[in-house]
Amino acid sequence: MLRRLVAAMLGVACLASAGPAMGAIPIGSGWPGTNRGDDGRTAWYPSSTAPTPWSVAQNYGPLFTADLGGTVYAQPVVAAGSLIVATEADVVAALDPSTGAVRWSRTLGVPVDASSDGCEDISPVRGVTSTPVVDPASGDVLLVDEEQRRGHTAFLVHRIDPTTGVDRSGFPVKVSGAADNQTGVTFDANAEMQRPGLLLLDGVVYAAFASHCDQHPYNGWVVGISTAGRITARFATEPGRTGEGGIWQSGAGLSSDGPGQILLTSGNGPGMGAGVPGGRPGHRLGSAAIRLQVSATGVLVASDFFEPYDQAYLSDVDADFGSGGMVTLPDSFGTPAHQRLAVTGSKAGWLYLLDRSNLGGSSTGPSGGDGVVDRINLGAKILSTPSLSPDDGLLYVSTTGVGYQRQLMALRIDSVAGSPRLVVVGSSTPDLGFGSSSPSISTKTGFPDSSLVWVVRCGSGATPACADASLDVFGAKPIDGRLVELASWPIDGGAKFAQPLVWGKAVYVATAHGVMAVGRRPAASITAQTSLVPSAPAVAAGSPVSGTLVITAPTPVTVTSLTFSSPAVTADAAALSAAGTTPSASFELPLTVDTTSLAAQGEWTGAVEIATSGGSTSLPLVLHLTSAGPLLMEVRPAPFLSFGGVPRGGSRVLTGTLTNIGRSDLTVTAVSGLSKPFSYSWIPIVGRVLAPGASLTYTVVASGVGRPGIRTANATITTTGGTMVMHLIAAVAPR
Repeated sequence: MLRRLVAAMLGVACLASAGPAMGAIPIGSGWPGTNRGDDGRTAWYPSSTAPTPWSVAQNYGPLFTADLGGTVYAQPVVAAGSLIVATEADVVAALDPSTGAVRWSRTLGVPVDASSDGCEDISPVRGVTSTPVVDPASGDVLLVDEEQRRGHTAFLVHRIDPTTGVDRSGFPVKVSGAADNQTGVTFDANAEMQRPGLLLLDGVVYAAFASHCDQHPYNGWVVGISTAGRITARFATEPGRTGEGGIWQSGAGLSSDGPGQILLTSGNGPGMGAGVPGGRPGHRLGSAAIRLQVSATGVLVASDFFEPYDQAYLSDVDADFGSGGMVTLPDSFGTPAHQRLAVTGSKAGWLYLLDRSNLGGSSTGPSGGDGVVDRINLGAKILSTPSLSPDDGLLYVSTTGVGYQRQLMALRIDSVAGSPRLVVVGSSTPDLGFGSSSPSISTKTGFPDSSLVWVVRCGSGATPACADASLDVFGAKPIDGRLVELASWPIDGGAKFAQPLVWGKAVYVATAHGVMAVGRRPAASITAQTSLVPSAPAVAAGSPVSGTLVITAPTPVTVTSLTFSSPAVTADAAALSAAGTTPSASFELPLTVDTTSLAAQGEWTGAVEIATSGGSTSLPLVLHLTSAGPLLMEVRPAPFLSFGGVPRGGSRVLTGTLTNIGRSDLTVTAVSGLSKPFSYSWIPIVGRVLAPGASLTYTVVASGVGRPGIRTANATITTTGGTMVMHLIAAVAPR
């Protein structure tokens, strides 16, 4: 089955890899010295040494796990031939990329105790959170650490020699001072968090800031520090000390599409208000896509913006914009009318396609809706940054959240009447729990259809977030609407939103303890396969699951041990005893998985280490679990039906889907909460019964009646498999 699926993915030549030009990192360079491989933040890693579907399926596996004594949120970078890894314990280390051996290690300062300010989202301490950047001109590593100094928090910018870990002369530089663009606003390190990856642009490194846990007071900041050690710019997104407008981007770096140009997204806070053109950004840039220009004096100036028409409401219900970074797309994705595109998402599940020549302003679309090129709702929270494969012409987005179906999704951009339109073309089966990463895309140059999609998948409901995690790899081209998972390797404690790095023949992943590498290993003389694989059908949670482990050797051997990653998995004792005493070239060992100790639904990933008298090997184990009873796919948080602008006297229609992902019939028992201007035409759904796996489409209408402005309502659908609340939002045009 796996060979057939892999073979179906082979067919179009890939682009050649390009290294970064001095001072610029172009799209498609796949350069491991910056977050997501280039300044457009595409997360595309084309390389002559990149893995292929065949090599991943045949001989990829864990290479090493390096324990550095602290959680790593920053994507590893490469400098002077070493893997540079920075931890929340405020330690930065250089590792041998083949073995994980530490070449040098340095503690930068005293990390901040997370309990000291009441935010333990990152715990127990905070040190380096953002992805560093390597200076192509010097090879030096620039990074920002958060540390405790004389009872106060300080953010320090370091410029480190990659061969020794020692700071260059003039560094570190403390981030401080007043905003250039907001009167009376001063940087307060105690109120800020430095999460987005660093951007190095024209000899200046730019760091962006937001709050910890949405705690007030705080502001969104972009601060520039030259490689010579001088602060050149301080830009605040909102006026006043409690302005909000934080820049998180789920860790994605600030973007750039040319000299002196910076693109970013902010979340929360007051916006510009309706009817403001993009080219006239003011001083309130909360929940917005923002273009900053570097002036002749180095000061940052906002020159363009977009904010959703419903940003104030979305911010109030914690479904705001700014949950991922902005990705600049190659011109090949655009049309003559809109050639310079960018894409970003929101917690409400909306993916926005923007024109970088005119981001769209506020409520400048038809009837007061969004003035964007296109937008599409993916049915789940987007707490990630889109990624792309130009060779396949596809975008990839991780959708996630808490309590409902989350998937890796593939989209293409079609041209409709000359305007680009987003279209979903495929999705994955595995459940992506809260904290799952943005995708990374690898392409082997010169090999048709070799692109792969790499995602760190966090388990459902794990505490802390992403404690149960795996590195999953998919074929990049959907087959019959499905992104096919090729392999999965467990991670001993994942890190929330940790972006995989593809470099050479290996993939590097930040973990709760350090970094893990998966790559090409020598062909094993012992091979194994099992029926517990990613393509296996879903099974009901709460009952034993049976499988078979097949071990094959070139000559007769005995099995000396089987080591499972979870006590939920056991092998048949009699068969294992026989395999340990009677040599054979092939063994079939029955396995049992006790699912009562596993998650109630979603994907479970484990592994087995196999030792024989003739060699050893390892194998991933995967189960897709569903509820034994009825289960509504979208339980919480609520979906957002955002209608945009509704013309006076007219109407707009949106549809949604209810799906029973459980193992027994689900019945719709009640619908409530609709009010003008919203109505439904779901003819009628109360009393409808959904068999396991069945879906039901409902329709909601927003009419251009009543008072103008933003109108909202909440509708509740109650079923025997769960309750779903829908947030309805529309802008009713004035008379």
